Amino acid sequence: MPSGRSRRTSSVGSEFGLIRLLQAQAARPDRQVFKGIGDDTAILKTSSDEWTLITTDLLAEGVHFNPATSSYEDIGYRAAIANLSDIAAMGGTPRFMLVAIAIPPTCSTEQIQRLYRGMMQAADPYRVCLVGGDTSASRYGLFLSITLTGTVQPRRALLRSGARVGERLYVTGTLGDSRAGLDLLTATARAGAEKLRPTHTRFLLARHHRPSARIAEGQWLVKHGLAGAAIDLSDGLTGDLRHLCEESGVGADVLAGSLPISPACLAYALAHGRDPQQIGLQGGEDYELLFTVPAPQARAIRTAGGEDRLLLHLYRLDHSQAARSALANRSRNRATAAAHQLRTFSAALLAISGTRTSMADVRSLFRQVLHLDETPHRTALAFAIGSFIGFSPAYGLHMVMVGFCAWAFGLNVVALLAGAFLNNPWTLIPILGGTYWTGATLLGVHDFPSFDWSDLSFMGIYHQVMPYAWPFFVGGMVLSIAGGLLAYPLAYLLLSKYRRANPTDGHQPLPPSSGLR
Repeated sequence: MPSGRSRRTSSVGSEFGLIRLLQAQAARPDRQVFKGIGDDTAILKTSSDEWTLITTDLLAEGVHFNPATSSYEDIGYRAAIANLSDIAAMGGTPRFMLVAIAIPPTCSTEQIQRLYRGMMQAADPYRVCLVGGDTSASRYGLFLSITLTGTVQPRRALLRSGARVGERLYVTGTLGDSRAGLDLLTATARAGAEKLRPTHTRFLLARHHRPSARIAEGQWLVKHGLAGAAIDLSDGLTGDLRHLCEESGVGADVLAGSLPISPACLAYALAHGRDPQQIGLQGGEDYELLFTVPAPQARAIRTAGGEDRLLLHLYRLDHSQAARSALANRSRNRATAAAHQLRTFSAALLAISGTRTSMADVRSLFRQVLHLDETPHRTALAFAIGSFIGFSPAYGLHMVMVGFCAWAFGLNVVALLAGAFLNNPWTLIPILGGTYWTGATLLGVHDFPSFDWSDLSFMGIYHQVMPYAWPFFVGGMVLSIAGGLLAYPLAYLLLSKYRRANPTDGHQPLPPSSGLR
C-alpha cells in the first residue's frame, strides 16, 4: 500500500480516505523508513550507499483489465509497467520483482505463461529479475499482484512532497493516448474507428496496451538535480496533480491549451465529437512523469538532455499571466523543438559515421528526424516551404527564413532545411541561370547586356547589374512557387508510401505546435 495509487472501490467510500484511515491505524515509526505511505514507492534506508524502493500493485479482472479486449501478454506487460513507472517517478533503478497470482478455472496454463511472458518483456530491458511470488486459485476472475523493488542514491529520490511555490510544471510526453486507446476497444468506438487513419489507431492502441515506463527520464532528472517533485500519471493529470499538490502543500495553475495532445489523440477526439483537452486532463494510465522544476533551472532542463543525447520531449504545463506567458512559452517551445530536431539530426549523422553501433538507435533517430509521429501533411508542407525558400531570390536570407518558419509555425526544421538545400553549391549555377532565363522569357527581355569589367565603381556595377535584377526577381518568384507546389505532392506521396510500408508505433510523440496543422 505504499504507493497510494488510486483504484476503484465499491463499498468503502473514497479510496484515499480509506488509505489515510489505515495509515493512522497501522503506521508505525521506524528509523529505517525514510518514506512510507503517500508516495509512488516506500523508501527504506537499507545501506549508506543506496536506499531501497518498494512498490506494489494489485490488478483485478473486470476492474483493471479485460481478457476479451487485451491479450494476456499485453495484460502482463501493462501490469509490470505500472510498477516500473512507480520506480521511474522516484528516479530509481528497478531491481527485483515478485508476482502473486490468483487463477480462475477458466485460465489455462498456456494463458498464464503468456501473462508472465508479457511481464518479462516489460522488465527485461531494465534487467529486472523475477525472484519469487505466490499462486492461488480464484473463483471470480484473475487477480495479479506485483511487488517491485529498486534502488536510489540516499536522499536523491524524487518525492511528491518536494514541490515549492513558483516552480514550473513539466510532463514527459503526450496525455490522453491510453484513454483514447481504451475507448477504441469498446464496441461503439470500434464502429467509428474507420474514421481514423490506421497509423493513428495503431498508435493509440499501442499506447494503451504497451505504455512506456520513463525510467531513463526519472534517472536523468535525479542525475542533474533538476526536479523538485515528481509523480507518475496513472490516474490522469487532474487526479495525480492533486496528489502532488496535497503532499507538497501547494496549488497549481495549468493552462488547458498547453496540454500536449498527440495528433492521433486529436484525430480520435475530432472523429468522436469529444474534447481532446478533457481526454488529456482526465485520461489515466499514460505513465508519463509529471514533475516540477525551480524557475532558475528551467534553462538547464532544455540543455542537459541534449548533452546526454537523451531524446526527451518535455512539455511545460503551467502559465502565469496567461496571455503574455502563453505567447512567450510558445516561442520557447518552438525554439526548443527546432534545437532538439537539429541535435537529433547531428546524432543521426554521428550514428552513420560509426559513433553509434546500434541500428535500432539509428532507426529511432531518423524516425525523430522524419517526424514520423507527425502527419505526412505537416512534414511535406515543411519540405515544400523549404523548397520555396531555396528557389526564392532572397539570397543571404534563406537560413533566416528557415528559422522564422520553424519558430513561427512549429514546422520540422530538418524538413525545411532539406527543401532549402535544393539550392546548394552543386546546383547554384543552374538555378541562377534558370532563374534569369525564366524571368527574361516572361518579361520579353531578349538582349543581354555584357558586363564591362573596366568600370568596377559602385555606380558602374549598380547600373550594369540593374538590367538583370527585375528578370532575376520575377524568375526567382516563379520558380520558388513552382518548386513549392511540386515539392508538396511529391513529398506527401513519398512519406505516405514509406509509412504504409513501415508502420510505426513510436512512443515518443514530438512536441506539439500551435501553428499550421
